[in-house]
Amino acid sequence: MTRREFMDLCSIVAQFPEQIQAKEIPERYQVVYEGIHYYPIGYEVRFDRAGDPFEVAVLHDLKASSITKGELKNVEKLEEQDADD
Repeated sequence: MTRREFMDLCSIVAQFPEQIQAKEIPERYQVVYEGIHYYPIGYEVRFDRAGDPFEVAVLHDLKASSITKGELKNVEKLEEQDADD
């Protein structure tokens, strides 16, 4: 997933009402990271020990109601993931 695609999803999801339940987030706005469905809530740039930047996706777990961070390059659109199964 590209940074632009991810940022667009973050922008859309941020406009949902605060009281919306995670299960009410439409699948088209969900992503998959390590086989788990999330909705995107943020983006960070971090630096590794060599000082090189890498992109981090901040994700909200749909079932556990917890926050997970992972490298953006490992995040997929939900429909891309399901199409491969």
